[in-house]
Amino acid sequence: MLTGESLRSMEYFHSAILAYKYMITFRERRDGTIRGMLAIDLKTNLELNGRRYNQIKMGSLMFRHDYRGSPLMYAAATALFLKCLLRHPLTPLYVVTKVFTYKTYRPVVQTVPESYPRYDKATPAWEQGLLDSIGRQYDTKEQRRYNPE
Repeated sequence: MLTGESLRSMEYFHSAILAYKYMITFRERRDGTIRGMLAIDLKTNLELNGRRYNQIKMGSLMFRHDYRGSPLMYAAATALFLKCLLRHPLTPLYVVTKVFTYKTYRPVVQTVPESYPRYDKATPAWEQGLLDSIGRQYDTKEQRRYNPE
C-alpha cells in the first residue's frame, strides 16, 4: 500500500526523470530484466556571458549491484558525447553530473584534467559562472538551496 510519503517520493522521482531528454535502460538479453538505467540530457547552442557551449547532463544512474562498475554507462555517455561533437565540432562541450562520493569524484578528476570543481586548483571564472548557473537550475523546493560560497 502506498503512503503519503511514498507517493511524494514517487512524484519526486517522476519529476526528476522527466527533467532529462533520454532515459536509457540496459536489459539482460536472456530474459529482458533491467540491468540499470541512465537519465541523460543534451542541450545545444546555450550561451553564458557571450560564450556559446553545449551541455550533456547525466544523472539518476541506477544499476543492479552485479553490474556496477561495468562499461555500460560509459558506452552510452560516449555515444552521446561523440554525436554532439560530430554535429557541433567547433562548440565547447561541457558534461554536467552530480557526484556523491569520492569513488565517483576521484576517477573523474584523474581522467579529465579540465573538470571542476577540483581539490587541487581553483575553478576558472567562466566555469564558476557555469557551475553557479547549473546550481540555480537545481534550486527547487524539494532540494537544498544552492549556495555558491
